[in-house]
Amino acid sequence: LALIQAFADNGAKVALCVKPEDRPDAAALANYSDRAAIFDLDLNHLDAVSETVQNVLAQYGHIDILINNPMGAFANQARVSLHEMDLDAFTRETDAWLKGIMRFSKYCAKDMAERPENSGVILNIFSVRGMTAVANESIAVAVSAGLHGLSKMWGVEMRDYHIRANGIAVGVLEDEPSLPCGDAVRFSHGNIKRPCKAEEAANTAVFLASDAASYITGTVVTVDGGISAGYARSF
Repeated sequence: LALIQAFADNGAKVALCVKPEDRPDAAALANYSDRAAIFDLDLNHLDAVSETVQNVLAQYGHIDILINNPMGAFANQARVSLHEMDLDAFTRETDAWLKGIMRFSKYCAKDMAERPENSGVILNIFSVRGMTAVANESIAVAVSAGLHGLSKMWGVEMRDYHIRANGIAVGVLEDEPSLPCGDAVRFSHGNIKRPCKAEEAANTAVFLASDAASYITGTVVTVDGGISAGYARSF
């Protein structure tokens, strides 16, 4: 919702592609009904991914910016160690957030690459856990590390089509459940001792998608309050 608001407020028309059961309440998009449309997308149903892209193209004509955002899938995942991992859950989630995103990105990038002006932006939003591993979160770490690598690689391989690709590594979002230790301990090792606001990540996406970032590609911007900079606790 923060992404929709940020981009719509900057003049973009937004296609929200999401599983039917994850659709936001209509009231949440009431102010953006003329700029945002919702399309069904289940990344575990790989054969239907291209159909979603075609539906977006049928309504909007072209795709300028693609944002892949699996952050919501990580928020409520159970924390388990390797020997307790539910392998079926691991396969299901990595299939969706790596295979599914790969397929969805391919069809969106195909439209960008085949347009006469050859331009576009791809942004992958993922958890900073993919850069700074967090114990007992194998799914979030695996998916985020994969998207971290793809963000850099797509920036390299899509250069001849004038398509920029970058990643945004986000720290703990404010809507993620708290931990038994409490937030004072949870954020004690960060430079900014609070969670990330959704609009802070969304505004970073707007910047990277804009002409102001026209010389930025193949890199990852961290919006994590300094977590990835190093161990910051004061003694």
